[in-house]
Amino acid sequence: MKSPTRLPTTSLRADGVLLSMYGMGSGGAERVISIMANHWASVGVATRLVTWDPRPSFYPLDPSVQRFPLQLDGVSHSPVEAVLNNTKRMLALRRLVKQSKPQAVISFINKNNVRTVLACGGLSSPVIISERNETTRDPLSAPWRRLVALTYPRASRIVVQSDRARQQMPTRWPTVVIPNPVIPAPKNPLRAPSERRTLLAMGRLDPQKGFDLLIDAFSQLAPMHPDWDLVIYGEGDLRLGLERQISVLGLTNRIQLPGRTSSPSDEMFAAEIFVLSSRFEGFPNVLAEAMAHGMPVISFDCPNGPREMIQSGCNGILVPAESVADLTISLEKLICSPDQQLALSQEAVKITERFGQDQVMKMWEAVIVDAATTGRKC
Repeated sequence: MKSPTRLPTTSLRADGVLLSMYGMGSGGAERVISIMANHWASVGVATRLVTWDPRPSFYPLDPSVQRFPLQLDGVSHSPVEAVLNNTKRMLALRRLVKQSKPQAVISFINKNNVRTVLACGGLSSPVIISERNETTRDPLSAPWRRLVALTYPRASRIVVQSDRARQQMPTRWPTVVIPNPVIPAPKNPLRAPSERRTLLAMGRLDPQKGFDLLIDAFSQLAPMHPDWDLVIYGEGDLRLGLERQISVLGLTNRIQLPGRTSSPSDEMFAAEIFVLSSRFEGFPNVLAEAMAHGMPVISFDCPNGPREMIQSGCNGILVPAESVADLTISLEKLICSPDQQLALSQEAVKITERFGQDQVMKMWEAVIVDAATTGRKC
């Protein structure tokens, strides 16, 4: 008789969790939410996902995840309209929490965190919020910053992804560190021989990701390495600016901006080196995934995240933040050293031992159980 498949265990109650997000696009926070929702759904925990944006999730969701797309994602054209729209969102969320009485409500990203804390005031379910970015450089308006200062201390727990991020939080706030889970890479497919070599980058096309700096660095390397190209996957408001920069540098045949990809694993297996050029981060999922794929990686030592993943010279290379000169030098050395590429690759894959999904989900469950037990409510 065939033994039944053994599912991971969980310390959560069956009434489970309610996850709150603005939408389920292609960003890193959405990726983590989908991993968490799918994990809990797979172990029999009731998992509800509330979004204001009704569009389908970019990332696959387990069929048993209960999705509540509230269609309250409209743009506000005045302060009065903003107050009305946010009030509608909070009331809708409050009704769902009162009806389902989850063991915990979990919210990601600052504005949504504010709405969620206010919506759940006085209810029995603890609220756990998560900051996903570098708080000192997040472009929040003054009113939203005041709302963050007022609401965050009322949360049961505040989750950040690194010790550096925790140090930026006021000491009186109930802050805990939980890194993002890293999914082991699928089996490496056989790769067709190619005369071209690829530097790979991925992320939103906006100033935070520093692709303008990466393009400047590659422009200095391109004449010396005519068989190498730079490919940057992603989409965003900076596309036209980056395309102009590439054109001015005369590199339209060497630098590609193909847009979003639904198969990042395929792109990682097809490239030689991964580069993270961000000016700041929270905990860059794409860097962890590149390492899990066994890619040699180079990253700016930006706040926050890369230093928690990379031991420079061992499983990757860190260079001073925003230094195009240092990035250029490090890329040049790595391009010219296949032996170092191999050594970094062999160590990089071990990241899944430190940030594996099972370990990270146990950390989340411990925080949920502790918040529910201590009775700290909004």
